[in-house]
Amino acid sequence: MARHISDILTEWFYRLPKGYALQPYNQKELHVLEQVLVEQGIDASPIIKSLTEDDFQLDQAFLDAKPVEEDKVKIGKYNAELKPMTANVATENLHEIFYAVTLSYLAKNKSVIDPVNLDDFVNIIDKAGKSLANNNQTKQIALNTFASFKAKYLDDENNFTKSFYKYWNDASSAAQETKMAIDRLYEPTKYNYVARVNVRGQGGSEVADNLVNIDIINNKDNNIYVSLKYGPAQFGSLSLNKILKKLYGFEIEIDDTKYKGLLSYMYNLGGDEAKAIDKSLKTYIKNVNDFVEAYPDEKVGGAWDLWNNIEPADPDTMNYDKWRAGKMQTDQSYAYRKIYMGVMKLADRQPALNAKKQFLNPAIDAMMDIAAQFNKPGELNDFSELIAYILRTDMTNPDATYLYVALGGKKLVSIPSYNMIKAKTKQLSINLEAFQDTQADYVRNMEIIGDGEVLAIIPLKFRFADGQWTSDLAQKGPAPTFNHPAFEDFFGAAGSTVKGEI
Repeated sequence: MARHISDILTEWFYRLPKGYALQPYNQKELHVLEQVLVEQGIDASPIIKSLTEDDFQLDQAFLDAKPVEEDKVKIGKYNAELKPMTANVATENLHEIFYAVTLSYLAKNKSVIDPVNLDDFVNIIDKAGKSLANNNQTKQIALNTFASFKAKYLDDENNFTKSFYKYWNDASSAAQETKMAIDRLYEPTKYNYVARVNVRGQGGSEVADNLVNIDIINNKDNNIYVSLKYGPAQFGSLSLNKILKKLYGFEIEIDDTKYKGLLSYMYNLGGDEAKAIDKSLKTYIKNVNDFVEAYPDEKVGGAWDLWNNIEPADPDTMNYDKWRAGKMQTDQSYAYRKIYMGVMKLADRQPALNAKKQFLNPAIDAMMDIAAQFNKPGELNDFSELIAYILRTDMTNPDATYLYVALGGKKLVSIPSYNMIKAKTKQLSINLEAFQDTQADYVRNMEIIGDGEVLAIIPLKFRFADGQWTSDLAQKGPAPTFNHPAFEDFFGAAGSTVKGEI
């Protein structure tokens, strides 16, 4: 079992932006761990629950875990197993599978008809044949997911529900747009197969959710990696520490402390930065206290049960160090967060939001201005490392480009490889626009400039990673805006094999 634990931890850390995780684990880190555990056939629920408890040992959580005893069920006429997975894992499974199924079907057929029921869906997979890599396994994962969330995706007659079409329509549209883009870009002579990349090593790319294998003239067996997002999505998970390090050349991680993040770094500096954090926190506490005191209804159930089991904080004597009490989240801070986000309406939160605008955001901006003055941006004014990181290029395969596909294919761009970006080092620069002082989160746009022209705009948005004042800040910005066709023209789009423009 010890070896198995080591393998799981290695896989978990491999998939995280920082390459490691420390307690207290944030929501993103736990979600990635959950995916790894589900893939290994281990019931993730008790482990994830345990890792949110105080002083719980990671190894012990795994040792106490038991392999999942799947229930064999019938879904229509098909065999399936009830798998332990969250709704988020289920939707990720299905969205990526729908995309692979549609694109593999289109490799052999001109169009795909939307399935009405389970039989239609299975028929599409069967007709895709070998064009869908791991056809039977992919089909079974889909059936297991449908069985595990049957009420959500199927009615009593096994016809698909609106929830199914929400993800099918997005994935199917994205697949059709991808097919047209690949036809224009590469002029393939043959589509060999489409695969869903759900395990590291399948496809050999850190960023890929799916891959398409094609032949082109004089060159067979070419992998095209696809990073697929549902709806507008965010542009991958970015470490705020890495952004600031590559931008300004300094670390916000504090040695010999369990606190890791921008607020912790600023508070450790003391002075005006620490005062701004305390002022914003005190206003947040008072905002919640005042709301609770004036709340007219009975305070029972849900968040109120948490609140009734804590001692309310005194904003006059509280500071950020006391609030954290040696860890980012306490019973007290969690109860405040649940009242603030779960009971209070937006209008009720205005004092706390205004404090972030008045105190916290200007302090972050001042810190970044000082960093810009005393730290040389980038390494020898080389912004290529920062740009490569933000665009999520695959560092394990520096020659690999990939297609970023979101909004049902309406947003589709060819992301250059790491080596393509490095080749343009001397022509690249970064411009940070002023922060938006009307926003409660710290928001400012980063422009990627090539040969004097704006190629892309990266929205930076620093907000709490996992709840108000129960976590540190993280980069939570939406996807970049790409300037077409300047972006593809500057980097060479998908490389020397490109025959057209997206």
